[in-house]
Amino acid sequence: MSRQKLRIANTEMDNLLGNLRGEIAEVVTCWILMQKFMVSGTRLSSGEIGKDLGNPDLSFVYLLKDKLEDDLVARLSELAEKKMGRLNFYFATEKLGKFQKDASVFSDYIERSGFRKKRNQTISHKELPEKWEDHRAPLHIPYRTIVRAVAHALCLIKRIDRAILGPSAPYLWHEVRKRRY
Repeated sequence: MSRQKLRIANTEMDNLLGNLRGEIAEVVTCWILMQKFMVSGTRLSSGEIGKDLGNPDLSFVYLLKDKLEDDLVARLSELAEKKMGRLNFYFATEKLGKFQKDASVFSDYIERSGFRKKRNQTISHKELPEKWEDHRAPLHIPYRTIVRAVAHALCLIKRIDRAILGPSAPYLWHEVRKRRY
């Protein structure tokens, strides 16, 4: 048996899916918090650039929003990695033997949208250029793209849960959502 097949066989399904659900829950929580800070920033903003730059509360809100956005980008990028033995959709779908196409579509979206590139350039797993001149401008991922990635990840884990848990899966997700809000 190859090392990868052995890793798949030895990993407990409940352990893998429970941790994957937890990671998706962290993504959703981070997105909700980011949304709240975006709304707070809009409320605190006066519309005058000079005033807004001097407002420490507004600066703090935007700093937290940016940190949460970076966390979201990093987590979604890691969920899209195609590595065995890691907490990602690729490993989960290989263990299940199902949904490989859906996981591949998710990974391709993340790659195409620049999540991995942004993570590697400015967030974590940083690639260090040899000279100061080689540093690139920070990448921006639009809010709409982040929301689509979160929705895609949520749909994928729900599809997996429906296959594993059966008809009770939508009810369980509904109960978790009630507790979150």
